[in-house]
Amino acid sequence: MRISTLSIFRNGVKPIWEDPANSKGGEYQLRLSFANDGQSMSKINTIWESMIMDLITNRFPHSE
Repeated sequence: MRISTLSIFRNGVKPIWEDPANSKGGEYQLRLSFANDGQSMSKINTIWESMIMDLITNRFPHSE
């Protein structure tokens, strides 16, 4: 099992839970199981890029 973690914070927010700006923070988890091939990796990249763009543009639920 391979585990990867990425955290995304707004500019000026310390990357720690104790920062007051993170008091209403949360966590999303996405677990996917794909074959280790180019087509599956392309799907994972598409999902990742879409999720990040939705977070940045406030289209992701509760991204405020």
